[in-house]
Amino acid sequence: MPNYRKKSAKMTFKKSPSASTIKTRSVFPARLSEPSLAKKFKIGICAMENKSRSIPMKQILSRLDAQNFFEIIVFTNQMLFDLNIDEWPRVDCLLAFYSTGFPLDKAIAFGNKYKPFMINDLEMQKVIRNREKVYSLLKSDNVPVPRYEVLKRKDDLNQSLEDSQVMEEHEDHLTINDQVFTKPFVEKPVNADDHNIYIYYPQAAGGGSQRLFRKVYERSSIYSPISRVRKFGSYIYEDFMPTDGQDVKVYTVGLHYAHAEARKSPTLDGRVERDKDGKELRYPVILSAKEKEIARLVALAFKQNICGFDLLRANGQVYVCDVNGFSFVKNSPKYYDDCAQVLGELVLNNLCPELVYVLKQRINPTIPVTPEQAKNDSASNPRLELRCVLAIVRHGDRTPKQKMKMIAKEQRFIDLFKKYAKDGDKELKLKRPAQMKEVLEMTRELIVEKENAGNSDNVEKLKVLKSVLEMGSGYSTQSKSRYGHFSGVNRKVQLKWVTNKPPNKTPLKRIEQIIEEYEESPTEHPEQKLLLILKWGGELTMAGRAQSECMGDSFRSVYPNKNDYSALPGSGFIRLHSTYRHDLKIYASDEGRVQTTAAAFAKGLLSLDGEIAPILYHLVRSHKTDKLLDQPPSGPGKRIMANVKLRLHKMIHNKEEFTEEDYKKFAPTGSQSLMDSMRIIKNPYKKCCELLQFVKNIVQQIKDISDNPELVAEYNPLYHDESVQLMLGRWSKLEKDFQSKDGSFDISKIPDIFDNIKYDVQHNSKLGLKNTIRLYSCVKPLADLIVPQEYGITEPEKVEIGRMILSPLVRKLLADLKVASTDDNSDNPYRLNASYMPNVLTPGRYVRTRLYFTSESLIHSFLNIIRYAGLCNPEDQDESWKEAMEYLGSVREAQYHTQIVLMMYEDRHLPESDPNRFRVSINFSPGTAACQRKVNERLNAMSERLSESGGGDINKILSEILLENGEISSGAVTPAEAEDSENEAPLPEFPEAMDDSMPPVQEVESVDSMKFLTKAELVEQIVRPLEEGDLVDANWTALLRTQPCSPEDAAFREWLNSFPKERRFSPAALRYAAAIFTEGDGHEAVEPLVTLHNNIPLHQFEAFLQKIAEAKM
Repeated sequence: MPNYRKKSAKMTFKKSPSASTIKTRSVFPARLSEPSLAKKFKIGICAMENKSRSIPMKQILSRLDAQNFFEIIVFTNQMLFDLNIDEWPRVDCLLAFYSTGFPLDKAIAFGNKYKPFMINDLEMQKVIRNREKVYSLLKSDNVPVPRYEVLKRKDDLNQSLEDSQVMEEHEDHLTINDQVFTKPFVEKPVNADDHNIYIYYPQAAGGGSQRLFRKVYERSSIYSPISRVRKFGSYIYEDFMPTDGQDVKVYTVGLHYAHAEARKSPTLDGRVERDKDGKELRYPVILSAKEKEIARLVALAFKQNICGFDLLRANGQVYVCDVNGFSFVKNSPKYYDDCAQVLGELVLNNLCPELVYVLKQRINPTIPVTPEQAKNDSASNPRLELRCVLAIVRHGDRTPKQKMKMIAKEQRFIDLFKKYAKDGDKELKLKRPAQMKEVLEMTRELIVEKENAGNSDNVEKLKVLKSVLEMGSGYSTQSKSRYGHFSGVNRKVQLKWVTNKPPNKTPLKRIEQIIEEYEESPTEHPEQKLLLILKWGGELTMAGRAQSECMGDSFRSVYPNKNDYSALPGSGFIRLHSTYRHDLKIYASDEGRVQTTAAAFAKGLLSLDGEIAPILYHLVRSHKTDKLLDQPPSGPGKRIMANVKLRLHKMIHNKEEFTEEDYKKFAPTGSQSLMDSMRIIKNPYKKCCELLQFVKNIVQQIKDISDNPELVAEYNPLYHDESVQLMLGRWSKLEKDFQSKDGSFDISKIPDIFDNIKYDVQHNSKLGLKNTIRLYSCVKPLADLIVPQEYGITEPEKVEIGRMILSPLVRKLLADLKVASTDDNSDNPYRLNASYMPNVLTPGRYVRTRLYFTSESLIHSFLNIIRYAGLCNPEDQDESWKEAMEYLGSVREAQYHTQIVLMMYEDRHLPESDPNRFRVSINFSPGTAACQRKVNERLNAMSERLSESGGGDINKILSEILLENGEISSGAVTPAEAEDSENEAPLPEFPEAMDDSMPPVQEVESVDSMKFLTKAELVEQIVRPLEEGDLVDANWTALLRTQPCSPEDAAFREWLNSFPKERRFSPAALRYAAAIFTEGDGHEAVEPLVTLHNNIPLHQFEAFLQKIAEAKM
C-alpha cells in the first residue's frame, strides 16, 4: 500500500483562492488531545455547494475535524467550473459525488491523474444513473430485485421500439418480450435522473395510475385516471411489491455499517408528512442480518463507501428497487457520530492503518437505551399496556345483491370450466376482467346462434347475463369500446357441476336436494351439465365509503392517547403508528365491497389522502383470504345448514299463529330479539302473504313511473347511478321469485327483500313511493328471525356451524395473540430503532393490530361462539357477563359496520410468570343503523299519536298519519278497509312502543365556580385513572353523572346515559364513543362499542379459541 502519510508531508502547493477550509463549530467540548501529526491528511469535498454545505454534511465534517487527523477542504462551484483540474487543491482523500449540474467527467479526470484515495468510485456513478445497468449489476451480484423487463425505444421522441423488442398492451396486463406483467405493475424510466415513476392499477380496483415525482411542497405523487402506459421513451417494467405503505431507505458507510429509515410510501397517497421544521418524517428502523448483508453487497457492487438505496419489504422477502449513490441521513445526531467515526477509520485504514487504533480509543461510543430497557422503565409506561387489537368488521352500506341461476349445457361453458378449473374442482369462480370478457363474448355468440336457429332455451337468461356483464362504471351503449369496463369488483360468475336429476322448482325441494347431494357426492358428470350462477350488485355505496372512512378515523380513539405531543383525540395512535411502534395489517375477503370498506377504513385510520386504489393495493391483503374470511361450510357443515333451512322453511309455512311450543322449538335459546320477532309476526304464513302484497304494490308503483317518460327523465339517475328500469327489474325479480306456483315461499328471498327496501328507504326516497315504511315494518321481523337462525337454531347447531365457518380465522387470531404476548415480532420488518430516537419517550411500547373485514355470515358465527361455546363457565359468570349476553340477545341485526373488537392488555406490575399478566377485553358494536332510525322516528310518531288519542279509532288515526307522511294518497283505501280487501295489503303489525324505563339522567348542581369539561376532557378524566389501576368490569357511564360538563357536551353525556344498564364501556370503548359522537347526524354513523367482558385472562381465552380452531372442515 502506498505510504500516503509520507507523501502528503512533502506536498507543497499554493492554496487556490476558490477552495476553502471548512469552518464549523465542533460538536465536541474540546479538540481531542493526542500528539499532533507532522501534517494532517487532507480530505477534499468535491460536490455542488448545495450538497457540500448542507447541514448533514457540516455536521459530519465538523466531527471529522474534531478527530484532529484531518484537514477538510471544500471545493467551491467556482473552482469546479472555472479552474482547470491542475489548479484544484491536491488532497490525500477525495469525497466526490454526482448531483444535477456536477462536472462528473472533470472529477474523474482529477482522480485518475492525482490518484487520491477515493471514498466513492466516480466511474460507477455513471452506472448508477442508468436503471437498466443498476438492475443488471445487482442481479449479477445476487442482490434480490423485483422481476423486471426492459423496453427500449430508439429515442425519446420516437414510438418505434428497438429491434427484437415486442410489447402488447391489454386492459389489465402488459406483455414485453414474452414476459407478462399483470396490473398492478411499475413503470420506471431507464434514465435514473427521471423520477417520474408510474404505477398502474387493474380495472377491478378502479384502474388509473399513481404518478410519482420529486417532492413538490407537500406532494410526491398524484393519482391519474389514465391506465395506458407511456408511448415515448425507454422504461423498466417490474412487478408491484405490496409493502404495507412503507418505504425503507438504507444508508451505508463503508462495508459494515448500515442505517435504515422508514417513511410513508409516496405511492400510498402522495402526501408528504413533515415535522415542525419542515423535514420529511422518517424514523429509524432495525435491519435484519440478511438486509445488512444486502447493504454490504450493494456497497461492494457499486464501489460506493457512502451509498443510499431503496429497500422493499414485501411478501416476507426483501428487494432492492433503486440505488441512489451518495446519500446522508438528514437529521440524526447519532448517525452523524457513527458516520464520522466510520469515515475516519476508513480513511486512516487506507492512509495510515496504525492510527486506526488510536482513533477508536479516542471516541467513546454512545451507549443507547435498548427497547428492552425502555420497555421495563415503569416511569414512562402505565401499568396496563395495550399490546394487541384484533377487530372483525362487516362491510359498509352496499347496493342490493342480485343473483340469477341457469343450467348451462352448451359446450362453450363446459370448455370454459375445464380451461380455468383445476383437476378435481367441482366449482369455479370467474371474477377477473379477462374472464368476464370471455363469458360476455361467449354469451353474445350464443344469443345470436339460438335466435337464428329459433331455439328459445335459456335465451332470456342469456340476455340477462349479457346485460349484467355489459353494465359497469362508465359503460354506455354509445361507448366505442366493445366491452364493459368491468371496473370495480362487483360481478362474478360461478360454474358448478350438477347431478343428473332434473332441477327442482320449489324452494322446499331445492333444500332437500342439497341434503341428497351431500350424501351422493357425485364425482362423475356423464351429461356434462353445469349450473351457472351470476351474481351482481352488492357494491359499496358512497355513503358506505364515507362511513367507513369516518369509522376508521374514530377507531384511532380505542388506542391510548396519553402523550406529550398532542391532546387531540386519536393523536396517540398517529404518533404510535408513525414512529414504527405499531404493527398494522389489514385483511379482507375477495368481495369488492369488503375490500373497498377496508381501504376506506384504512384511509380514515391513518389519515391518508387520495384515491382508494393505491391504498387498497398497499394496505389491504385480499389474496388467498377466501379460506380465512369467506369460507362457507362444506361436507357436514353444509348438511347441518341445509337441515336448519328445511326447518325454517316449514316454520314459515305454518298457517297458524305461533304457540308456546313454537317459541321453544324455533327460539330455544330464548334470545329476546327472536322472541320479539315471533311476537310481532304472530302468523308466519299470513305475514309472508302480507309481505308479497306489499312487494306487488311497490312493483306497480315503480312500473307506473317507468311508463311515464317525464317521470323517468325527472328521477333518473337514482342513487348509485341506478335507473328506474333497473330498480323495476330487481323488484320484479323479487316478486317473481318470492312465491312459487304451488303457493310456497322461498325464505332465502326474505333477506333480499329486506336489503332492497332498506336500501330504497335510505337512498331513493325522492321517488315518493308509498307503503315503504309499512313494507319495511313487515319484512324486518321476518328477516330478524330468519337471518340469524340460518347459522343454527339450537345452541349445539350454532356452535357447530360457527366452528365450521370460523376455524381458519380463529387459528389466525390465536397466532396473533401468541405473537403479541411473547413480543415475537419477527413477522414485522418495521421496528423502531430506539438508539437513534431519543425523543420517543416510550420506545418499548409496541402494539400489534390486525383488522379482518368480512361479510355478515362470519359476524353471526363469531357472536354465536361467544354466546354458546362456553367462553365463561356458567358457575363463574358474574352479573355483568349475564347482562352482556342479554344485550347480545337483544340485538336484532348485525348491521353494516358491525364490529367485534378484541383488545389484549399486559399488566406490567405482575410477574412475567403470572398467568393473569395478560388479559383480554371483548367489545361489540352492532354497526350503523341509519335506516332503522328513520323508521323508528316514523313509528314513534305513530305511537305518540296513538297515545294522545286516548283509545280512539286506531285505524282512522293511522290512516291520518300515513296520509300526512305520504304513505297513502288521498282517497286511497284506508287501513280499516284494507283489512277486508283481497287486493290491498293488510295493515302491518307495529312494534310495541319503545321502553321508557331507562334510568333518567342525573342533573349536576350548577356551581358558578365549577370548571366545565369538554367532551374529550370528560372522557379522559374518567379513563386515565382507570388505566393506571386494575382493569375491571364497571359501568363507566355511571361515572359520567358525577362529572361537570358544558351545555354543548351535555348531549354526549345524555346520549351515553340513554343506553340500558347492560351496556358497559371500557376506557377504550368510552373514547371510541366520544369520537363517533357529534352534534346532529354524526353520531348516527355507527353505534358505540359496548364492552362485553373486560377482564378475561389470556390463557382462558386462548383455551376457548383452541376448542373452536380444532373443528374439522
